Amino acid sequence: MTPRAPRLSITGLMIGIILETGNLALLGATRKKFPDIIETTTFQLGEVSLTNTKILIVLISCFLMFALHQFNPTH
Repeated sequence: MTPRAPRLSITGLMIGIILETGNLALLGATRKKFPDIIETTTFQLGEVSLTNTKILIVLISCFLMFALHQFNPTH
């Protein structure tokens, strides 16, 4: 099984490159924007500007890290 592993990983990498290149050829390389789910509000704290979206991402990430920590078997 070991001799085939490098060949399979190279094949998988090449298929990924072919799919990505084909996607760029068919759809073009222009950026496409998803519609906003919530309206963006900007908060200015001195020199720092934060949006409600960035604050929400940090809060959700902290919650998910805490939730995943609860599944630790040594905890």
